[in-house]
Amino acid sequence: MEQLVPCLALAVFIHPTTSHNLFNRIFWAFCVYLESVSVLPQLRVMQNTKVQFDGLQIFLSGVWGWKTYSLFLFLLADC
Repeated sequence: MEQLVPCLALAVFIHPTTSHNLFNRIFWAFCVYLESVSVLPQLRVMQNTKVQFDGLQIFLSGVWGWKTYSLFLFLLADC
């Protein structure tokens, strides 16, 4: 819950410049930021549990986050 306000504030100030209206650009940036920090509690749980997680699962989770972030950077630089 404490991640919502910082992500929203960041999205208001840093969002891509596209042909979409301002609300859609801010909301899209908010979703990207929230998705990038939502993995942190998952990593904490994985560190504290005794269950061994598959390395491929962790790798693919990182690749998915990188793909989302790189798409955001591409759209941000496309203006």
